[in-house]
Amino acid sequence: MKLRVFFISLFLSALTLSCTRGARTPSDTLVLGIGTPPATLDPRFATDAYGVRMGTLIFSPLVNVGNDFLAEPAAAESWAWHGSTLTLNIIRGLKFHNGRLVNAEDLNYTMDFYRSTKSPFASSFTVVQNSSAKTDRGQIKLVIELKARSDKFLNYDLPIVRILPKTEIEADQKKFSKTLIGSGPYRFKGEDLNSIRLKSDVAKIPNLVFKIVRDDFTRYQKALKGEIDLAQMELPAERIGDFSKKTDQYTVFQYPGLSMNYVLLNFKDPILSQ
Repeated sequence: MKLRVFFISLFLSALTLSCTRGARTPSDTLVLGIGTPPATLDPRFATDAYGVRMGTLIFSPLVNVGNDFLAEPAAAESWAWHGSTLTLNIIRGLKFHNGRLVNAEDLNYTMDFYRSTKSPFASSFTVVQNSSAKTDRGQIKLVIELKARSDKFLNYDLPIVRILPKTEIEADQKKFSKTLIGSGPYRFKGEDLNSIRLKSDVAKIPNLVFKIVRDDFTRYQKALKGEIDLAQMELPAERIGDFSKKTDQYTVFQYPGLSMNYVLLNFKDPILSQ
């Protein structure tokens, strides 16, 4: 499964800073600087950017979004359209972090939740008429019947879905939000006020640390000192030039993204109305 630390950056012109590795961060750990922690990492309710992005590392999405903004394989290794019906073939042997194999009931439970009124994503799945997962010769096949064929559903809505472990959630809803048992390449190791820690037995970088630094200038200083390896859209724009000049230590990437910054003006205000 292709690992994506982050999806395409959420900005029209995105800036990512990468620091050459020094002695300040362990060689088996990537330290990522972020300005605010996610509200939750529970994929059922994570709607902010970092909650969604980190959730993709812990919980397997059915499909990923590629650099061309089209769906590409993730938990579903392949798929096919038959009219308005989409059939996804789930990779064999996919396991949750506690060792239990992902089964058809987990897929049915997952789709039922995302379509339910409990889900903040329910509006994205109103086009779904029915969904059903079954095991066929050792492979789980998820069949999604739509009211009409929709490439938007495959490329934009379906990537929202993260496979949920039915048994573990139903055993203890509150405990699940803290233990976060998924089937993604990284498992949740813990968090505190200053960091979130993930670990992997399969990725080239076994440890990820999301260092929460709320102050822009402090985040900038930590990046300069090499205490942060990677910062995506998290450094003051006027400071990017400081890193661009030090090509032997830093690399600045700029590339297209999805969303935008905007200014909202209230023209009913006595001053702004003029």
